[in-house]
Amino acid sequence: MQTELVIFDCDGVLVESETLGNRILVEFVAEFGLILKLEEAILLFKGCKMADCLAVIEQRLGKKMPQDFVTQLRTRTAKAFEDELLPVQGIEAALDKINLPICVASSGPIEKIKLALRVTNLLPQFEGYFVATEWRVSNTVEELLSFLKARAYGLCWRVSDDIFHQVINEFEEFCINHYGSLKTNVSSEAKFEIWVYKAI
Repeated sequence: MQTELVIFDCDGVLVESETLGNRILVEFVAEFGLILKLEEAILLFKGCKMADCLAVIEQRLGKKMPQDFVTQLRTRTAKAFEDELLPVQGIEAALDKINLPICVASSGPIEKIKLALRVTNLLPQFEGYFVATEWRVSNTVEELLSFLKARAYGLCWRVSDDIFHQVINEFEEFCINHYGSLKTNVSSEAKFEIWVYKAI
C-alpha cells in the first residue's frame, strides 16, 4: 500500500502543549480552591473536550464555575503559548524530510491550533487547509478507563508509579458518581480540522 498523506496530531506531537496547558489549568483552578497535581490534571483532562473538563472541575468543587471561566482559561492559555510554547524536539527536521502531503488532525479549536503552529514557527509547513469531516466517537466509561489503566495514552506514563493507581482509583470513583455506571455509553460529536499541505 502506497502512503499518500501523513497526518499529525498537534498537542504533544508537533508542539509541547499538553504539560503547559494543564499547568495553566492547575494554576487557575487553584484560585477557586481546587488543588490538583500536574500529573493528575494531565491524566484527567488529556484529550477531553472543554465541557467535560469543566464538568470534572465543578464536580470536585461542588459548585458551578463563573460564566467566563472558559474564556479566562483560554486567554491565559493563549498567553502562555505566546510566551513559552515550544515545538516538539526534532519535529522541524522530521517535517523537512517528508516528501508527501502532510496535515494536522485535531479536535481542538482552530484558533488554538493556528496559535500553536504560529508561535512555534510550524505554520508555514501547513499553509492551505480545509475542514474535512465530522464523526461520532463512542465508548463506554469502562472502556475508556481500561485505556487509561493500560497506560494506552502516552502521557499516562508521565504519572509516577507511586501515585498512578491512586489517581486511577480516584478517577474511577468520580466516573461512577458522575455517570452512574461504568457501562454508560459516552458519545460526542468530534469536529476534526484537517490541515493539508499543498505540495508544489
